[in-house]
Amino acid sequence: MTTPDVKFLIDMNDFLKKKFNSPRLNVQLITSELGMSHSVIYKKMKALTGCSLVEYIRDYRLTKAAKLLSSFNFSVVEACY
Repeated sequence: MTTPDVKFLIDMNDFLKKKFNSPRLNVQLITSELGMSHSVIYKKMKALTGCSLVEYIRDYRLTKAAKLLSSFNFSVVEACY
């Protein structure tokens, strides 16, 4: 990966860290925050990760939920919120 690609993924992950539990988190919010169109972000994410943006967000949330379930002994309901 080149430096701009690494920076893009770091920016994406930083944004998701801040907003992953927000019910308003969606593609439009991410595109406006990163200043890129949906199609550009989709192509970039697909090329770098093999996932679409929606899949990447879902996987990020599932990873966080799994960590809550295993590390902090949260119930499934608590991890959902």
